[in-house]
Amino acid sequence: MNQIPQNKQDLQELATAVCALLPQTWRTREPGHESAYPYIILARADGLELALQLGGYRKQGRITADLFLDWRGDNLSQYIRSYQNESIPSITVNAGADAKKIAQHIQSRLLADAETLYQVLTARARERADYNARAEMDARALEKASGGVLKYDTQSHRGETDRAHKLSFYANGNYGDAQVYNDSVSFERLSVSHELALRIAAILKEA
Repeated sequence: MNQIPQNKQDLQELATAVCALLPQTWRTREPGHESAYPYIILARADGLELALQLGGYRKQGRITADLFLDWRGDNLSQYIRSYQNESIPSITVNAGADAKKIAQHIQSRLLADAETLYQVLTARARERADYNARAEMDARALEKASGGVLKYDTQSHRGETDRAHKLSFYANGNYGDAQVYNDSVSFERLSVSHELALRIAAILKEA
């Protein structure tokens, strides 16, 4: 049995050795914030990251390896769909295991599930980015056409963040608020003259 890591420096050395034994190119990096239990990030060249943590709640004498999704800021963690029973792949091994044994456990018990979920989450992130980009273009066009003022608000739908595009406009006595989506516009408040209302109604009838 290998010597059990006693601190973060020991864990860093172990993680570096594990990286050298995993397929493809991996490196270690420091996490962006501290934790009650020391951990090191194993980062693959394509962006996939695993966390190697020493100890933990009810995990004394164990090392945990799991798919790393930073829960702070705008990141892939928001696309985990717990309502579909999605969860972060995770395994534990004896803290006395050597780098070779840990690398073997990661390859046989963790890596495939971690890769699958990572690909799903990155695809969802790209879809959400495309959605927000299209809404941004439409909102800018409506802002220019109406002379209105575009405002942003962050909304969450089942944990997935949308950048809400809200437009407020006032021109020639007509005013309103609109919510701009990537494929439609919802007028939440609209006050216009009778003449303009008739014109709008005619346009809607023709559409």
